[in-house]
Amino acid sequence: MRVVVATNGLAITGGVERCVVEDVGELVAAGHDVEVWHRAGPDGDPDEGRAVFDRLGVRLRHARDYRFGIRTAPTDVFRFVREGLRLRRSRPDVLWLNRPEFLPWGRVVSFVSGVPLAVHLHHAPNYRRLGPFAGGRTRYLAVSAAMARAWTAVGAPPDRVDVVPNGVDTAAFPAATPASTRRARAALGLDQDRPVVLYYGRLTRSKGVLALLEAWGRVHASARVLVGPGTPPAPAPVLVLAGALYPQDAPAVHRAIAALPEGSVVVVPERDDVVPLLHAADVVVAPSIEPEGFGRVVVEAMSTGRPVVAAALERHRRDPQRRVDAVHRRPHRDRRAGRQGPRGAARGRDRTGTRGPVPRLGAGPLRPGAARRGAAPGARCAREALTDDDDRAVPTTTTSAPLSRSGPSSRCRPAATRSARHRPPARRSSSSR
Repeated sequence: MRVVVATNGLAITGGVERCVVEDVGELVAAGHDVEVWHRAGPDGDPDEGRAVFDRLGVRLRHARDYRFGIRTAPTDVFRFVREGLRLRRSRPDVLWLNRPEFLPWGRVVSFVSGVPLAVHLHHAPNYRRLGPFAGGRTRYLAVSAAMARAWTAVGAPPDRVDVVPNGVDTAAFPAATPASTRRARAALGLDQDRPVVLYYGRLTRSKGVLALLEAWGRVHASARVLVGPGTPPAPAPVLVLAGALYPQDAPAVHRAIAALPEGSVVVVPERDDVVPLLHAADVVVAPSIEPEGFGRVVVEAMSTGRPVVAAALERHRRDPQRRVDAVHRRPHRDRRAGRQGPRGAARGRDRTGTRGPVPRLGAGPLRPGAARRGAAPGARCAREALTDDDDRAVPTTTTSAPLSRSGPSSRCRPAATRSARHRPPARRSSSSR
């Protein structure tokens, strides 16, 4: 099967980019022909982050502007038509759009090229109404039921939205051990006996970093441990922030850190390998204020056996004191951590599986005549999966068994389970309220 993956930059700056890398790797390991269309990254370099794709052996193409505006609609549509003709020359079987904010681009390109469109719903809608962009030969893959509800509310057809949670490769995020924790803390320059709280991701207001820093000040102000005469005080906890800090957010973040006790916050540069950070931590926080499509941080932390304090309700997001209480409820060095870790990792695998959307894209029920003449059987499966409207079972993967370390191909054995398809909740009668 030939798949064109459309995304923004290649560099891993967040969960979407990491998903793209992992899913492309799975497609290549499964024997599919993959081509990635991309644009420039945050620094303006279109080739930033291409090394990992070069190692996978996929073709890379610079895409033109994906953006669409009402005032510039005529010129935007003309540009999209040219991209559709360009895509038709590549003769792919599927166009996989990983940036749902560029749905107008995807729909026009899909219509002009005649290629079915799969839209990966990683985040909340960017539009109040999808209107004519919701139809066509389009399927939607939502990373959570919440995202499925959000996108159907603005016009995505419910019968074309499938809930396919992101996968976690448990071999890539192994459970921490006392030895790995010691090594990770030594590499980061952290004291071995000091409680460590970790946040990793973009250091922005919308991700809750400023609220977290405010809460961290309250943690230090209220962290009083009663000790007996002659007993040294417990070591003060440290907050580790790891991620990209953009110019528009830097002044506010720097001011918030400067207002905290010296040494209470450690800032680590952005990095692709977050496993050492997770192994160094006692607890991981996910304080996002903006709606999260899935929350990869939570699943990755659970895979390594680390407990998570995450924003779930609006009152949790807006009240820093609740974060303080949540952190205090977790003892500084919980002796049960070794027993909780494997259970947390197993729960993460059970709830999300190990691979994500690749089986849904690459497999599905066949219907005679679904594929164009000459397409491979795998391509017919994918095209049918993207165009079928009925309610038959489609293989996905949800498994609680750890992944084999024998190589990429060992991660391509889907468990036969039913696809989780989103439907609007049933309307309750007035008598049942």
